[in-house]
Amino acid sequence: MNKAIILAAFIFGMSYTVDAQLRTNSNPTTKVVNQDDKQKLIAYQSLLEALDTKEAWIRSNPEELSMANKNGWFINANNTRKDVLAKIALIENKTK
Repeated sequence: MNKAIILAAFIFGMSYTVDAQLRTNSNPTTKVVNQDDKQKLIAYQSLLEALDTKEAWIRSNPEELSMANKNGWFINANNTRKDVLAKIALIENKTK
């Protein structure tokens, strides 16, 4: 009978511990480490918005579109986007 009581207490204790851990760890939060990272994120997001705006303008103007295609602007813009998105991901992963 003592073994049954001890086993029941052990199971109850373990289930209580697991439940408490699940409740405290269920909402992961992302914190930016410092002000410099915040400024970098803002700058990178601003750069992405500027690229999108410029691309929309280029595509709306046939002459500019022709020049951009000749000069490889779209290739350079895509490479810049990839680099900026990678930098954003690094900062966001660092802050997790």
